[in-house]
Amino acid sequence: MRHRSGRKPSFESAIEPKPVQGSGEHLRLGQEIYTHICAACHGVDAGGAPADRVPRIAGQHYPYLQRQIEEGAAIHKELAARFQPPAGVRDR
Repeated sequence: MRHRSGRKPSFESAIEPKPVQGSGEHLRLGQEIYTHICAACHGVDAGGAPADRVPRIAGQHYPYLQRQIEEGAAIHKELAARFQPPAGVRDR
């Protein structure tokens, strides 16, 4: 596949035509969150586990990842609210 200019597109432009770039300000925090929350299922390389129906997230488009993270957070929040102890009951 060639671009109108006649040049062959790079791999990066083929998988993400308009890549999202940030300042990197929160990169370290993102790495720590991934390590502690995501890597157990998706793997340290984010390759997923197809046999266990865990999707590969490496190379995914940013808007897709953002939507999935937000939906997952909403589900976790809803589940946590369901399992809260009744008012007045405390952990011992």
